[in-house]
Amino acid sequence: MGMATRPMSNKGEVEYQGDSFYFSWDSARTVRDIAADPQVGLSFQGSAGLRGKPPLFVAVQGTARLVRIKAAFAEHRSRGLDRWFPDGMDTRGVVMIHIHAERIRYWHGEEEGELTT
Repeated sequence: MGMATRPMSNKGEVEYQGDSFYFSWDSARTVRDIAADPQVGLSFQGSAGLRGKPPLFVAVQGTARLVRIKAAFAEHRSRGLDRWFPDGMDTRGVVMIHIHAERIRYWHGEEEGELTT
């Protein structure tokens, strides 16, 4: 998503239902790209596994939605966001990106699989 995008997830507090949340500057190229085409791809890589085993790789395909309603931000913010946005969620020009995963592929060593939501 680029350097201007700051990750925000469900903080591990609820079971993952296919939704991820990120905060970014409204002027970021990522935001313009999503406005033009909301189909997105995300990829994640875990650290190396125990005893030299390969790390976990995850690829997500989904649809993004831009959220500019500040009241919706509160449910998905975390303490670390204030580092990037000086006035927290009240910082002018902040937008939340809501991504709903439609297909998730994972690889962990020789194990692999796919989930759909």
